[in-house]
Amino acid sequence: MADAALRDKVLSGAAWNEFCDALKQVGALVQDPRAPVDPLDRTEGYRFLMRLVRYGFESFLEYSDPLHPVLHRGSHETIKIIHENPDNLYLGARVDGRHTYRLFGRLGTARWMSFNIHAGAFGAGGRGTAHALDARELTLGGDRWFELFLGGERRGPNWLPLPPDAGSLIVRQTFADRASERASELAIERLDARENPAPIAPEQVGRALAATPALMRALAEMALSWSGDLQPAVNRFAEVMPAAAAIFRDPDIQFHVAYFELGPDDALVVEARPPKCDYWMFVLSNHWLETLDYTRHRITLNNHSAVLEPDGTVKVVVAARDPGHPNWLDSAGHARGTIGVRWVGKGVENVLPSARVVPIPDSGTHRPQQ
Repeated sequence: MADAALRDKVLSGAAWNEFCDALKQVGALVQDPRAPVDPLDRTEGYRFLMRLVRYGFESFLEYSDPLHPVLHRGSHETIKIIHENPDNLYLGARVDGRHTYRLFGRLGTARWMSFNIHAGAFGAGGRGTAHALDARELTLGGDRWFELFLGGERRGPNWLPLPPDAGSLIVRQTFADRASERASELAIERLDARENPAPIAPEQVGRALAATPALMRALAEMALSWSGDLQPAVNRFAEVMPAAAAIFRDPDIQFHVAYFELGPDDALVVEARPPKCDYWMFVLSNHWLETLDYTRHRITLNNHSAVLEPDGTVKVVVAARDPGHPNWLDSAGHARGTIGVRWVGKGVENVLPSARVVPIPDSGTHRPQQ
């Protein structure tokens, strides 16, 4: 739509009315036949959409300017985007392949950290992850200071190209032990910036009003289809991932999911031999692929917090109440949902865990040695 027409739609209120109508249509997905009818699942479906409204406006309006980029947290405790990792500090910034940028600051001590250039944006379309860099490949100065150049001609020891369709920079900082690991101090600037930011324009609001419901629909559809594709193999891990999610992965992360359905006295026992890698973790999510409330329930374990079996394997027990096992994950009132596993590192072996349902008293009450 031409800017003049979009401006008129915003100022007349037509764009707002269309946005409200689009929200009603997206809201119908919570009542979709693929969605559970359980009151908790349905309530979380509406909350998921409410969170996505905020996520959409932050992405498409508040932090949408690649001419004046700002690093911001897109996914966190109250905005959860399709199997996000609670151990991660996610930072993102809009970029444009026609410009050059400098990311700079002091590198922290997170267990693992990567920089991704996305062609497009997750949930909004595009080619996916175009370039990735492990933070350990950075050349550091004194006090762990560094600068990473994005786009333009190669410069300095730390540089990532920006393809013409570059849309965003994503920084993942993964903490195995938040008590002892320190986050990086980061900022971003556009190197060829000359102008000051302009006041907000009607066209910007119009584009955000149109893009936000489209993003909400795409992510809700992804959650419904991904969960639906996993359900035929209920309580087992399956090699299932929508293409729209797979293309935005970091190449050094292997991720697998199982859909679980458990009765009040059931436990899901998950077992695996963790491969040699930089970091691994297990996490519970709901039907909408939002991680469960990790601020009040233990729904994650990683290579720092989990207790291994004497033979080096790991056993994780998912249940509605504590079965007496040190690696219990609390389903937090959910009769259904997903459990995901990540193995992270270059060339990491791709291990698919086993899973089985047992009565809670038989889920293993022994406490293996650390």
